[in-house]
Amino acid sequence: GTAALIASAYPALTAAQLRTAILASVDRPAALNDLSSSGGRLNAASALAHAATIKPPVKVRSEEHTSELQSHS
Repeated sequence: GTAALIASAYPALTAAQLRTAILASVDRPAALNDLSSSGGRLNAASALAHAATIKPPVKVRSEEHTSELQSHS
């Protein structure tokens, strides 16, 4: 659910970037240290705010690919 929320707000982010946003923004109460793999609990609002700071990857089209596309037009 949280990954879908972030992906809808920031569709250019990769799956790895979504994961980073979620894991980097968990709340970490001491009581959960040994109970979860992240050491915390999900904080969707914080994850969404963190995702806003992540730069999406830049897609670069090569000249070869561009000319190939144009020749098929």
